[in-house]
Amino acid sequence: MVHPCFHHVALQPGVANNTACQDPLVKLKFSRIFATFFPQDGNFSSQVSSWLTAIEEKFEFYYYEHRISDIQIKKVEDLFLYFGVNPLHSQNNRVFRFWVYLLWVYSKLVIEGYQENDIFAFINGFRIEETKVVIMGSESKSYKPSSGYMFTGSKFAAMEKVLDFLNWEIKILANHQQYNGMMLTGREMDTAMENGSLNGWIQQGVLLLTSSLTYFEGGPVFESWQIFTDFLLKYLSDEVERIVFILLGNRVGRKKSLIDLNHGNNKMIELYHPARYTVQPQKEVIGHLDWMEALPFLNANMYLYRKFGKNGIIDWTSVDRIFAGQRERFQQYKQFFDGVFAKALPWENGKSVRVDGVTIV
Repeated sequence: MVHPCFHHVALQPGVANNTACQDPLVKLKFSRIFATFFPQDGNFSSQVSSWLTAIEEKFEFYYYEHRISDIQIKKVEDLFLYFGVNPLHSQNNRVFRFWVYLLWVYSKLVIEGYQENDIFAFINGFRIEETKVVIMGSESKSYKPSSGYMFTGSKFAAMEKVLDFLNWEIKILANHQQYNGMMLTGREMDTAMENGSLNGWIQQGVLLLTSSLTYFEGGPVFESWQIFTDFLLKYLSDEVERIVFILLGNRVGRKKSLIDLNHGNNKMIELYHPARYTVQPQKEVIGHLDWMEALPFLNANMYLYRKFGKNGIIDWTSVDRIFAGQRERFQQYKQFFDGVFAKALPWENGKSVRVDGVTIV
């Protein structure tokens, strides 16, 4: 059940816009930039509802008392009271803090001259408890105004490198299994790149998330987004569990303390940001951070298969949509992993081991 304040605000976007900013010269509308929170009928899909419930249960914003002006806090208090919701009641506290947070971020985006876009579009992909893999990277200068998604929705060099590394891993598996049905064709690769689409992954519970939901070079907007993305990492680690977290680059790697590998029974893979491989000449790479050594797609699936069986496997071959032949691909993964588990006993103790030319981490 979604908190009633979300429903009330969704039905009256004008009230939310007026609360956020009454200056007629400001063209950036609150209800446009956060459009996911404003469905026309006020009813949220089950996907969005699950994320809003997580916010209601666990969202924290301890710093707002001294980071945000009394005027902004009073605006949200008045918004809640307008809808007959007591902002001081304990059951409303976290939702109140979230709206204060959104108003705070909005004010920063106005100052930065941000263009209108649905920043939280990524929560439409699947229910939060259906998350299997989180791939988090830092924002890119070449990235267009963001929907919160990493690598999808925009064509740029780093995404092309991700698909190159994917094809490298699929080729390893296809050669081992002597089954070419795993391979991506050049046409499929080109189509995904042209559309800037990784929707096939998203449909399977892969959360592609930027550490900063909009791009700015550091500064207050970047800082404020970390509060929300940190919240998501911690929530997914603690409440959903058995997730593979793939962290890309030094900046995102600093968030690894938020991921509980013991209590949450999660797996974490740290890698270089793929943009590193687009720069020439290439700097020397450290093995365990190198995509071609760490093999994140194979290792993520191996972990998910071990925890959930065949139902946990991600069909990485289905890039921009779910391709035909998925059942057979899952069977090939299963056969390969069963063989690895029979040979790679050290892997059970968390050690890296090489089996049939594949590094298991």
